[in-house]
Amino acid sequence: MNTLDADESTPLVPRHGIPPPVTDERGPLKKTLAIYLILACTLLERVAFYSIMVTLVLNLDSDELFHWQPRNSSIASFIFSGTSYISTLIFAVIGDAKLGRAITILVGFVLYVIGYILAVLITKTNINICARNTFNESDTPNTITIIQEPCASWILVTLIIIAIGAGAVQSNMAVFGADQVQQSDKPSRYFDKYIVVVNIGGIIATLGINFIQKDANHYFIGYLVALIILLIAAVLFSIGWRCYINVKPYDTVVSNCIPVVINAFQSWLQYKQNKRSISKYSTDASVTNSISDPLSLTEGEDSMGLNEQSEAFLDYAKIPNNGKFHDRIVNDVKSLGRALIVFSLLIPYWLIYHQARSMDSTFPLQGQHMQRTRNVKNIITLMSLGDPVTIVNTNESTLSIYFQLLQYIFLGFSELFATVATYEFAYFAAPRSAQSLFMSLRFCSLGISSFIGTAYITAFPTTSFIMDFSVSMKIEQMFFILIRYF
Repeated sequence: MNTLDADESTPLVPRHGIPPPVTDERGPLKKTLAIYLILACTLLERVAFYSIMVTLVLNLDSDELFHWQPRNSSIASFIFSGTSYISTLIFAVIGDAKLGRAITILVGFVLYVIGYILAVLITKTNINICARNTFNESDTPNTITIIQEPCASWILVTLIIIAIGAGAVQSNMAVFGADQVQQSDKPSRYFDKYIVVVNIGGIIATLGINFIQKDANHYFIGYLVALIILLIAAVLFSIGWRCYINVKPYDTVVSNCIPVVINAFQSWLQYKQNKRSISKYSTDASVTNSISDPLSLTEGEDSMGLNEQSEAFLDYAKIPNNGKFHDRIVNDVKSLGRALIVFSLLIPYWLIYHQARSMDSTFPLQGQHMQRTRNVKNIITLMSLGDPVTIVNTNESTLSIYFQLLQYIFLGFSELFATVATYEFAYFAAPRSAQSLFMSLRFCSLGISSFIGTAYITAFPTTSFIMDFSVSMKIEQMFFILIRYF
């Protein structure tokens, strides 16, 4: 019963390695409510995430609070973003094969809330959890490591907890929302809505947090608001529990990757041994065979060679090729390999993209030193799909900040094509038992690019993080500087 009969719409006995089909008995109201509750939770969760992401470097670098070195602030930002993306891989496995996606999301919310409680306590100036602002003027940026910075242990632990919670939610929320859409033509539309609410969350966080966090005494208020928003998101997600379709965890691709590879190698070795034995036997009997049937040896060798060329390496693990696994399990593992290749090729793009859009990188640092309108304070400049840039007072060049418009337009278009396409590929190319895993590979490529950025900063400690734009410049000179930092 591994194949369907002509009149069979659902297999009577589930095929080996395939999760049993999920029946949707919900009414129209529950279906709609489930989707919009998940989108609302995503919006609020992204507000909480960007509330710490967009101001992290500026808060750590603040003279009034921690006074971290710019280099170490950048490293902390990369650690936070990298951990949030890398942790998606672990929680995707847990969501696919152990706890299920809904419970994994709730676990992520719990970690999220714990981390934000610590963030509020650390930034509350009248609560002395750790020593702040111990900067020594005699120290240089290259002599202070990130561990030696004020309150470093508390801050790093808090950032890692929040990042892990974000990873648990992020790796399962997109797939869990698509699970609620059973019609084949609807998941693409769902991902369009998902991308929209993610970026709206980024915009809201940017505008709100920058308005609230005016000075060091108000930093904790911004994080307190984010904590309340996060609690609302968790409550909304729990309210819709009875409206959701919960795909039961099914251990297939995750648990079978290594066994399939090992069995394919064993079957391949056995095949080679059998081939050598047949070749030796054929050589010994060549004279007799050539007299009795001159074409038999050639046909046998051609058939053997054709079979070897037509099989991929992992196909040796299939039962028809003397392996132990059914065809569908092997094909699922092969699809995982293809996904790894695709998302690995995205790492260079994400590396450059992060350098351009992050609060601590090239475009924002460039914008800090460009000429802008005098009567506007704390300008919120252009955003690429919700990823923000905040400009603070500093030395200005004669080059207008509006020259950055073209940079952000191209950056926004690149994100539009890359982001939506990777979401859809991660969902549709994945077997149903490993959709969260495939989605996490997309986020994992983002995390790897963040850690590569951290390694770059660490490997070149003398690299300046301060651009001198105080002199008159031309537009072409600005882009030469960008090429240097890329």
